[in-house]
Amino acid sequence: MKLKYLFIAATATMLTACNNDADNSIIDNGPVEARFSANMFGAKKTRVIDQTWEGNESIGIYSVATPKKYENKKFTTTSKGTSADFTPANDVKAYLFANNDVVKFTAYYPYSEAGEVEVESRIKNNSAADQADIDFMYAEEAEGSKANQQVNFTFKHKMAKVIIKIKDGSLVGANSVVTDPNTIYKLNGLAHNAIFSGKAGTYVARKSTEPGADQWAITNCNHIDTEEQTPGGEKYTVRIYTLYIIPQELEGVSFVATCGGQDFTNTSLFEGKTFAPGTVNTLTFKLSKYQLTATGAQIENWEDGSSASVEAVGQNGQNGQNQQGGSAVI
Repeated sequence: MKLKYLFIAATATMLTACNNDADNSIIDNGPVEARFSANMFGAKKTRVIDQTWEGNESIGIYSVATPKKYENKKFTTTSKGTSADFTPANDVKAYLFANNDVVKFTAYYPYSEAGEVEVESRIKNNSAADQADIDFMYAEEAEGSKANQQVNFTFKHKMAKVIIKIKDGSLVGANSVVTDPNTIYKLNGLAHNAIFSGKAGTYVARKSTEPGADQWAITNCNHIDTEEQTPGGEKYTVRIYTLYIIPQELEGVSFVATCGGQDFTNTSLFEGKTFAPGTVNTLTFKLSKYQLTATGAQIENWEDGSSASVEAVGQNGQNGQNQQGGSAVI
């Protein structure tokens, strides 16, 4: 009787062990789907309209240096907030981790079927909604594996944001020359055409060879009119333009204000400088009927807000003459 008891116990133990082996086999051998999420780097505003995903975005995803290629796969989200979960578009198969090898991925926004986007930035700067179409972002390598299926992308901006502040130098309030409908503003000499590569996250910028193509009237581009005041409490009008520019070295770039039939030109804030990817470049001018003065500039990191001051002293275009003055030193 005792022997029978021991035999039954041993059999039960063997069955338990077999069941455990079967469970482990299922866990170890089956492929596991990669899960992708994305967040914005830093705390500053990182989208054109606000600092969050809006819930209707699409990104393109690439695998990096793997035998199993995953090329420009479209993923979408309905999440809203500073982070979002992305799932394969209807006709896209999920990426499956077959073993515990680490796989690296990159991603870009917004998605393009061709994997690259041709940009003509001048026509996309008339409103914040238009600018969202050229708010290109790129996420560098993020890792995932069968043991850790969650792949977390961190996106960074690849355009340069340029903020031009034009202050009224006459303190004339409602009759400001700054907001006069007859005053024209131009930002000349920039390259506006480029191809953005979603796979590499880089641009190839080029200037158009068409006559007059380097002349860019920004008067009606995305801007607000507001008021500021001097330390003594005097109010004055300020126009603020927010522009998205293809990253580039600033060779032959100028800001021109035309008022009262006269052109006032400044080049000192641009000479030897670069509009670098992921930077916010704030250029400040003071305009009156008689002169345009460059009063200062600042370069910030778009994502985390760190900054470097750019001092600018002097004026260009006094009494309509293109006089070069002052300096701009980072």
